[in-house]
Amino acid sequence: MSYEDEKNRVKTPKEKKMFEYICYCDKVTKGDIVVAIMGGAKTLQDIMKVTGAMAHSNCAVNNPTGKCCGNDIKEIIEIYS
Repeated sequence: MSYEDEKNRVKTPKEKKMFEYICYCDKVTKGDIVVAIMGGAKTLQDIMKVTGAMAHSNCAVNNPTGKCCGNDIKEIIEIYS
């Protein structure tokens, strides 16, 4: 099943949140980060290695908030660790 098929399949708001981009520059979703944490990633550096997040930082242009996603990733680590 493709990413788009899976994204269109989800029904609940909670499920849809897992498909939201956290790292807009490298198209890394909240779900990608959670899966990395479940696989043993414990730090921002671990998440970067596993998911490729923050590799092409151009946050001012790509992220709607205009901010780096690092703090958002750290928050997800705290919640799911």
